[in-house]
This record gives sequence, structure tokens and C-alpha cells, in this order.
Amino acid sequence: MLKIRRIAALLWEQRFKLPLTPLGAAALIAALWVEQHWGESQKDFVLHSAAWVLLILMSTALGMVLVAALLLWLRLRGLSGLEDLQLESGATAVTHFSFPRFAGWPLVQLRMEWAEPRRVAVWVERVRGRAQEVVQPEERGDFREIHRRFIVADIFGFFRFGLYVRRQRRVRILPSRARISPHALRHFVGAEGISHPAGPTEGELLDIRRYGPGDPLRFVLWKAFARTRQLLVRTQERAVTPDPSAMAYFVAGRHDESSASAARVFLEDGMLGEEFLFFADGGKEPTSQLDEAIDQVVASVRARAVGAKGLGRFLERARQEGKKSIVLFLPAAEGPWLSRVEGLAKELRGATCILAMDGSIEERSAAGLKRWFFSAAPGPRHASLRELRRVVRRLTKAGLRLEVLHRPSGERLAASRILGGVMS
Repeated sequence: MLKIRRIAALLWEQRFKLPLTPLGAAALIAALWVEQHWGESQKDFVLHSAAWVLLILMSTALGMVLVAALLLWLRLRGLSGLEDLQLESGATAVTHFSFPRFAGWPLVQLRMEWAEPRRVAVWVERVRGRAQEVVQPEERGDFREIHRRFIVADIFGFFRFGLYVRRQRRVRILPSRARISPHALRHFVGAEGISHPAGPTEGELLDIRRYGPGDPLRFVLWKAFARTRQLLVRTQERAVTPDPSAMAYFVAGRHDESSASAARVFLEDGMLGEEFLFFADGGKEPTSQLDEAIDQVVASVRARAVGAKGLGRFLERARQEGKKSIVLFLPAAEGPWLSRVEGLAKELRGATCILAMDGSIEERSAAGLKRWFFSAAPGPRHASLRELRRVVRRLTKAGLRLEVLHRPSGERLAASRILGGVMS
């Protein structure tokens, strides 16, 4: 079965090298059949003329497509891929790759796409008589080549021809930064092991004690001294855990892009503490360096089939180091990772499990014939509310404490209420 799929995928990739489309093949067969069976034997001059008009139109369209493809190939030979690209998933970016466009070329239309990396929306904009490439990636990743595919087709859909341009350029796609509202932030930083990014990890200046030698004079409460004649100073509270640094694990899986966005925010904003230890599926060793942690999140897209495979070893290291603050970033859809996390539920008691989701909390699936006649709106694919509910139901049943972040609004969804579709 796997071999058949590979052969089918290979044939599908070669479809643009054969100019004739399925519609063109059907039109050609119909025209020849009408000409042979009705034009000559039945002497039907109307059908005879219609068949010849269709054949002449198809021949003209084929010639236009082949000539336009040849001219495009000649124009693309000298173009370079410019510099390496650093993009963000879900964000629109101009790559500065441009090429001459066919203005006013008859019967021909041109479009382009990326064959590698996949899942990147590509379109062109007219800039000073040239076609400027604009891209919008759907998911993170790190790639060493760009495979651009240019498709020249006629306006009737009879013929199309594909040209490939490969460039040795690095394309690094980071997960976009998730939005976290102040209300949700106050809730997240209240969890054990997560520090507040906007202030000192040991707390704000809210506590009061008597003045001692060496205390800064700027912390003295002079109004209280004027009333009581006692020197009092403000001290930093211990509202946040004295050891705010956490050990965090990113679990890769299907529909994990929103959780990757949340993990990036927690890392870059210092919400895991200054001495955090981070590990993502597909990585080699846990790291406490921000750049290496972000690289692990990006590379984890290739480890979705083995999600949470290294979680057991990670928890063993946490026990050896005496770390009680553990944060997990989990996908929003079921996968092989879920059974592994359920098997370690007892060791994860007290850990903070963070899921992030896109889409609407009130989404409903299309009913009746609507699903057959109307396609979904274009855009990045994300986990449905039904999939998220199955994940939440299984993890809460295992006794884990869940926090769900709604990425579009930045609000927190209470795991105890998300099963009913209510945003808290």
C-alpha cells in the first residue's frame, strides 16, 4: 500500500509535464468522434464545422501555451533566488523574487506556487511591470531549497505546462507569536513555575518591613516616617514562586501550530524563567538557550509521528534535578502523542498542560447538502472544536490540569467549560 502511494504521488507531481489536461483530452476525443461518426458518415455540416472549430481552437491554445512557456523559461534562466528567507506562519511577506509578466498575452494565463516547502500560499502582485512574489506560510519549518513551479495554461483549461525553478536558499518559517490578553496572562502567570514577563520574578514592591542597614533610601516610606517616626521600607513580595524557572516540553502532533505559537511567546517573553530547561520532540538534548529552544520548536514539525516519545526521559531528568514546575505544550488534535501522555498522567500530576487552538469556539459543521455544494473558506487548516473536545475529555479524565488558549482572541478557555463550548 505504501509503495502504491509513493507511485501515485510521483505520478501526481509529473502531471504538469504533460500539456493535455483531462478537460482537453475529453474535448479532443469528442471532437474527433463527432468528426468521424457525424461529419463524414452522416454529412452533418453543422457538427462537422463545430468539430473543426474546436480542433482549431485547441491547436491555437496549445501553440500559445508552448510559446509562452518557452519565453518564460528563457526569462527565468538568469534569475536568482536572492537572499535566505525568514518567515512566520500565517504572516504575509514579500520575498523580493520577481519576474517579467506576460501583459496582454492572448489566450494564456500564468500562476505560480511552491512545490517545496509545501503548504505555502503564493500569489503575485504587479510592481513596475513585473510580477512580485508574495507568500503566506501555513506552518513552521526549516528548508534548504525553494522549488518554485510556474504553470502556464490557456484560458479554456485545455492545456497547461509546468516549469520548475530550484534555488539553494534557506527558508526558515517560525511559528507566529500567539496573542495573550492581559486577563489570560494574569491567569497563566499565576500558575506555579510561570513567571510574569513584565516584572521581576521575585515579585513587586508590595511588602513592608523595618529599615535595615544597606536598604536603598528610595524604598523608604517617608509619609509613614512623618506620622510614626519609624523608618519602614518596601520589599519585594514572594507572590510568585521563589524558583520560577520551569522545565517545558513541546509535544509535536497534528494541528500543533497554534501551540507552537504559544510556546514561542512563553520562551521569548521569559514566562518560563531565566534558567528554564526546554525540550521539543525531535530534538537531541534539552536546552536552556532561547535560540536553541526556538530551533527545536521549528524542527519538531518533522517529529509529529513520534510526539511525546521522549517525555518519559524528560520527566526522569526533572525528578533528578528536583524540578517541580513542569509545563507541557500540547497539540489540539488527537494523535500518537495522546496515548503516551495518558500513560504518564501520574507523573504529570501538578504540571501545567497548555493547549492552543484556532477557529471559533462556536463553530458548527455544515449540515445537509451544504457540505457537498459549498467548500470551506480558504485559509490555514486548524483543529475543529470537536477534535479539541476529544483531547480535553481524555486528558481531564486522566487527571491532568489543562489550560486552553484561544489564539485569535488571546483569551483563555477553561477546560472544565470548553466541553460545553463556552469561553471564560
